[in-house]
Amino acid sequence: EIADLATRLGKLCSLGVLGPLAVEKGRCVVVNGLEGDASRLNGEKGVLKSYAEEGDTYEVGFILREHGSVNVSLPASSVALLDNEEMLESMQQQQLAVLALPEIQAIVNRLREECRSLSLFLHK
Repeated sequence: EIADLATRLGKLCSLGVLGPLAVEKGRCVVVNGLEGDASRLNGEKGVLKSYAEEGDTYEVGFILREHGSVNVSLPASSVALLDNEEMLESMQQQQLAVLALPEIQAIVNRLREECRSLSLFLHK
């Protein structure tokens, strides 16, 4: 029993590589090749959370507009790594999408009204 707990703890704390992609947890990936209801995830970008050897699946974390933050188990064959340029572009697109949200625009507009000069705006 203690050996099992030690093995589980080791896996949780491991900085080793995950699955057939042989990359560390936290890497950015894109999903492709899913069919049926799951096909709505094709093209979505997420972060690797874990790998299950039994089912050859990756757990991938997503932030989806309609569902918020979710973790989904996906076949390893449907997950591909993003290169550094793709990852940077994806992050920029996500940041721009957040800045375009009405509640964020309201905050920016309020700051613009309260701070008539650039120095006041930057210090607010």
